[in-house]
Amino acid sequence: MTVSRDGKQTANKITEWGNKGEPYNFNVLHSLTLAEDKNMICVADRENGRVICFDTDGNVRKELKPDGFGGRIFGISYANGKIYAVSGPEFNPLAPGPTGSIVNIDTGNMDGAFQVPNGLKNPHDVVVSKDGRTIYVVELNPFITWKLTYSGDQTKN
Repeated sequence: MTVSRDGKQTANKITEWGNKGEPYNFNVLHSLTLAEDKNMICVADRENGRVICFDTDGNVRKELKPDGFGGRIFGISYANGKIYAVSGPEFNPLAPGPTGSIVNIDTGNMDGAFQVPNGLKNPHDVVVSKDGRTIYVVELNPFITWKLTYSGDQTKN
């Protein structure tokens, strides 16, 4: 980003990745988060039900898709070596409902899960505090924001 003397801002494209024909083609990019301490940018690939993490030059470093993650990942956030993700509703009525997942970015394993009373219905995004103890989730229909506090072994609202 450059700013001229008269205050006009200009963004300069440096690179891009995830185009058709490349490895790790995306199917509805829906969220991204910066894991600055890992020098990675992670992208929620919604319809492929996964998170792909790249270094800042666009090289793939991680694919996160642990068991129990959910088939459609709508929102992700990062804190303290963990990806916090919310899965949205599935098209298959027999599939499990939406949930929140906590995934270790180094191992790719599930470190925990979070849920709200009566279950998430249509979560659309998530953000987590720097220390990983407070999680906010927004839903569409119902239009609601949840604030959850994480104690390390379970999440309470």
